[in-house]
Amino acid sequence: MQNYYNNYNNNYVPQLKQYSFVNGIEGAKSFQMPPNQTMLLMDSDNPVCYMKTTDGIGQASLRYFKLEEIDENTIRAMNQPKPDPNYVLKSDFDNLVAKIDKLLNKESDTNG
Repeated sequence: MQNYYNNYNNNYVPQLKQYSFVNGIEGAKSFQMPPNQTMLLMDSDNPVCYMKTTDGIGQASLRYFKLEEIDENTIRAMNQPKPDPNYVLKSDFDNLVAKIDKLLNKESDTNG
């Protein structure tokens, strides 16, 4: 008997979720995953999440993260480039040049 309501192949593969909810740290520890996977586990009891990773033989490691609300200004500040301590700022360099020029002019006034 022919199946008339499904005349096309079932090649649909659902999108796998990248996160799951667990109940506390024990829920995260007991959450089962296949080898070579990483998943974000959201704690439904506390404002934390866990990053669970399994290696090639299925051995799991768990990292812990605290969730806290931040505002847009905090995000913008986090995205600002940090000054490299190995380099001097142009304004600092210009101030140093001005001081050296002032000292050289003062010395040339006393010698001349």
